[in-house]
Amino acid sequence: MKAYVVAGMLAVAALTGCQSFDQVVASNLGQACDDLGRSATAGISPAVAMDRRSNADPNKVKFSAQDILGSSGVGVGGQFAFLPETTIAKVNGSSPRLLRTGGAYVTSARRVEVGSVPACDIVGVILPEISTDPAVADRENKVSNISFQLLVPLNWNSSSKGKLIQFGGGAFNGELFDLGKVLQNLNFWSGGKAPLANGYALVTSDSGHRGKRTSLAFVKPPAPGYTVDQQIEVRNFAGEHIKRVRDVAIAIVEQLSLARPTRTYFVGVSTGGREALKAISLFGVDYNGAIAVAPAWDVTAGAATGEGCTGLATDSEQFKKLVEATVPGGTQDEKLDNLCRVVELTWQPPANLTAFGAAGGKLLIVQGTSDKIVPASKTDLYWQRFVAQTPEWDEFARYYHIPGFDHGFGYVPDFDLIGALNRWVDDHSQTPEVQGLTYKYALATSLPVLLWEGLFHGFSFPLNVHVQKEKQVCPYPSVSTLTGNAFNWRRAGECTLNHTGFHVTHPQ
Repeated sequence: MKAYVVAGMLAVAALTGCQSFDQVVASNLGQACDDLGRSATAGISPAVAMDRRSNADPNKVKFSAQDILGSSGVGVGGQFAFLPETTIAKVNGSSPRLLRTGGAYVTSARRVEVGSVPACDIVGVILPEISTDPAVADRENKVSNISFQLLVPLNWNSSSKGKLIQFGGGAFNGELFDLGKVLQNLNFWSGGKAPLANGYALVTSDSGHRGKRTSLAFVKPPAPGYTVDQQIEVRNFAGEHIKRVRDVAIAIVEQLSLARPTRTYFVGVSTGGREALKAISLFGVDYNGAIAVAPAWDVTAGAATGEGCTGLATDSEQFKKLVEATVPGGTQDEKLDNLCRVVELTWQPPANLTAFGAAGGKLLIVQGTSDKIVPASKTDLYWQRFVAQTPEWDEFARYYHIPGFDHGFGYVPDFDLIGALNRWVDDHSQTPEVQGLTYKYALATSLPVLLWEGLFHGFSFPLNVHVQKEKQVCPYPSVSTLTGNAFNWRRAGECTLNHTGFHVTHPQ
């Protein structure tokens, strides 16, 4: 925050005598949020404004550059809903700026309470640089916007010193997560307290296409001379959206609060975990840290055309239905080839994280040993490749096996990964080992999980999991000891070397 703004706030607080600095900050951000919302309504056509009032679902936002009134929209109280590409480019951390946009537009901004945390809920779209994709055969097909949602706590500047978490997607993306639910899930990674309550702003997106997360329908028949992996929506899904969303989010919070984030982190699970690795490998200097949980990737892709999916269950009925229903191609072989091109482009996060590490970034990778969707062996292989080409890996990266942890089901480890990452970023000597990182198990209480637990354990599991003894987080290739049987997660104990056949010396 600029010095004159801080001075003014302190002066106001001194004069009123009854308002704290945090209250003044919240009041100013709340007013800025209101102004941004009014600008969003005033700067678009009446028909679009009516659609915004009648439809609060960000997954159904329809918006184009033609909806904007004037070249820069309508400003209210210093807030502009339309951010041109020149404004977005100013927050660029990577050089040169290759991933341009057509600008971004905030379609709604309003004050909300998430849990008990007052925040500004901002929904918007990032316009593509071009509206028609030359790599798509259908010349009438329009390139999708990137839809995003940004939550900024109203005490953002003072309580967190301006930090931002970018949260990844799931499966094939195409939808915006409900950030309220995202925050609830993130409690497991922030010591039982949602990041918003700790003062972090949070942003997520649909990665630049619309559709069910189980569908690949965004992959279109390619135009002559092009392949599907050259299509804009496919490239956005593969990782380009990450940079665009990050830059737009920072431009908005800077306009809203007059301050840029002092730290920017990427946190994700599954597809989001892979996106975390993509973020720091492709745009390493733009991120201070990342947490990748069960990063979904395919280590067999890239062998040769037609062979890139050899590690996937291509003969399964479920896989065949997915390919047949959603992947373009005249024959099954063409469909499979198109899919494998997408797999090779999207599911291969580079293991070279040198630029990220050299810039002071820190990485935590977490993998459940009971994960049936992303096997631990695949994450192990990524880590081994990373370590093999990164002699200084121990200065900025850690990898943890969590026994009994599935793909977010059943018992979920409850530990403060975000806090541990933040402390390590702030002080390089505060490694997770020095901090004594531990975890507990928290119960994901859904009916299928309760039935699963009842089937294998009976219903005698403790309901108050937070009174359990904390368990040590073990750096790979060590893992917490399992006593009794593979389902006895509650008794996970000391760290022992697993039998992967791969060993690195870990700093103590």
